[in-house]
Amino acid sequence: MNERLSSKATCAPVTITEDVYARLRADILSGALFPGEKLKVADLCRRYDVGASPLREALSRLSSENLTDKTENRGFRVASISEAQYREVFELRCLLEADALQKSIRNGARDWEDRLTVAFFRLDRVPVGAPDWEELHRTFHVELLSEAGSILLLRYIEELYDQAVRYRNLSRAISDDKRDVRGEHKAVFEAAIARDMDAATAALMGHYQHTLQGLRSDS
Repeated sequence: MNERLSSKATCAPVTITEDVYARLRADILSGALFPGEKLKVADLCRRYDVGASPLREALSRLSSENLTDKTENRGFRVASISEAQYREVFELRCLLEADALQKSIRNGARDWEDRLTVAFFRLDRVPVGAPDWEELHRTFHVELLSEAGSILLLRYIEELYDQAVRYRNLSRAISDDKRDVRGEHKAVFEAAIARDMDAATAALMGHYQHTLQGLRSDS
């Protein structure tokens, strides 16, 4: 059985810690909480209407994901960003996702093609920047790589994806009018469905290269 990156949804009850973790994480990724911003427990307790204990657990968990920084006796801050850090994220994404994409194309059966097709057309009909675009965009990339056959590989890719989302949201590079983001996704999709590993990999790497260039021009 091929291993797939599971969706965020779950049937299990959501604990207070999990809820505040998800909300805090979303605010960091969206840029609502700015890089370097001090995360005062009292302020965050009021913001998210939770107690200090689950909040601290959430902050510690986010620290393990490199989304918050913990300093001795000084609490937490939102993790800082830099072009050098994003370049590292970019290079690692290219390395890992090129491998995952080729494995996914090789392993994927008809149901993978069906899932990828549905994910692509749902994404394609929504304007970039629309409220549900980000989740549809994530789903497309998840399905694209979902048949790579390695939970660990996909977990690393997911963490890097989230870091990239944060940089994109802070730079707004994704909304650059000069980019044909829909066309970039279409090229990746069509090559993947055609089982053309070289073309699909080149299209995906080009997609990320355009994002990197947008981040540079925005900085």
